[in-house]
Amino acid sequence: MDVYVGLDIGGTKFLVAVADAAGQILHQVRESTPQDLDEGLALLEEMIEMVAGGDRILGMGAAIGGPLDWRRGVVSPLHQPAWRDVPLRAIMEEQWGCPFHVDVDTNVAAMGEYGACDDPPGRLLYITLSTGMGGGFIVDGRIYRGTAGAHPEIGHQAINFRCRHPERVTCDCGIHHILRGLCIIGTTTNTLRYKEATMKTKPARDRLSEKNCRGLLVNHLRTRYAFSPAMADVLAEDALYLRTISAPGSRQDGQVIRYAVKNTEPAGKALKDCEYEAVTLTLHHPDDIAYCHQHGLLELRRHILKRISDEAVAQGAPLTQEDLGALLFIDRGTVADYAAVLEAREESILTRAHFTDAGRAVTHKRPIIQLRLLGVPETEIARRTGHTLPSVERYIDGLLRVALPHRHGDAPQLISRITGFSLFLVNEYIALHDELAEDKNFAIPLRKFLDFYADGLLPRQAKKGG
Repeated sequence: MDVYVGLDIGGTKFLVAVADAAGQILHQVRESTPQDLDEGLALLEEMIEMVAGGDRILGMGAAIGGPLDWRRGVVSPLHQPAWRDVPLRAIMEEQWGCPFHVDVDTNVAAMGEYGACDDPPGRLLYITLSTGMGGGFIVDGRIYRGTAGAHPEIGHQAINFRCRHPERVTCDCGIHHILRGLCIIGTTTNTLRYKEATMKTKPARDRLSEKNCRGLLVNHLRTRYAFSPAMADVLAEDALYLRTISAPGSRQDGQVIRYAVKNTEPAGKALKDCEYEAVTLTLHHPDDIAYCHQHGLLELRRHILKRISDEAVAQGAPLTQEDLGALLFIDRGTVADYAAVLEAREESILTRAHFTDAGRAVTHKRPIIQLRLLGVPETEIARRTGHTLPSVERYIDGLLRVALPHRHGDAPQLISRITGFSLFLVNEYIALHDELAEDKNFAIPLRKFLDFYADGLLPRQAKKGG
């Protein structure tokens, strides 16, 4: 399919959408704007790949803050310092091999509004208030460029009006009494003075690291007892460790409780009739700040998605895609997109669907075997699933006794004679083994699990059958 891609490169967000030749939007994604240029370009690449989905891109357009040279495609947005003098057109055309056009975001918005009019006027003025202030002017269906093709910069028109500010109002650009300075409070002189007086001299990740239990303890110990930073940090770590061993069930910083359907509940059962488990999920971890700094915000979101999914599975109540989306404030489509990227790296996201997609014959055995393959101890499996420990051990032992000779090539009738199981039960375990072996989420854990026991259990069974 042939598609067209549109980019909105804003000071606080990136928005990427793909549309067909008729202008119908097919898919779009939104992410926060990274501060670093290289991270921003890498994020745009991932977002474009995500929305295009392998379709051929015939053309691409971008909207970004000014000023910029629209003819050469060189951008230099005032409110995005990392993007100054960037040859965006050359970068994107070389990377994607299609025509690329970039213009001031207000011009793009004005042209969009003009195109949406049933009866377009001869002249249209579009004004926007966001991270900055600006506008686009359409004259007879064309963008008005001003002298020498420059943007008219509506927000930088000087007027003799001070509003409620008695002092001189100065914009970021250094000019006094212009519309942007008067309308955007963050650019007024008195606000700038306040920002300078409260300027944050530490990097964001260092500031955030102090806003947790450990950081508060460190600051308290340094202030009250005049401990060195190293000593205060060690004592704070010990205090948190004591809390963990004295109250192992307590939540840690950044953790939340989510009620999820137990993995033993069958598919199709009404939610009001299901049993639930209160699972503890780590939405924020102290290491997330460094992870984000190293890999970027988009990768961090995938990392958190994988973490909370694994935590829920380990506690016996896998989440649905809808649960994951609600926890991370993203839609189900984005969850599926993130999961697809992770699965391509063999980092599977296990949801409730993986535990309920089973036939009637093996429904009660499947979740038990799946949890064991995920490394959950048998006593914990018994607690989570409601089965007795002997039942759990019997199911796992039954799978081993059937799957090992089955993998070796033995016929079901021979396995039945060796194990003493009925032929029906043997075929049930074989069906379960084959299903798991074809499931990309469990194929590798199953192979490793069987390999671990193959050297001991299989020879003993063969000897017993002989």
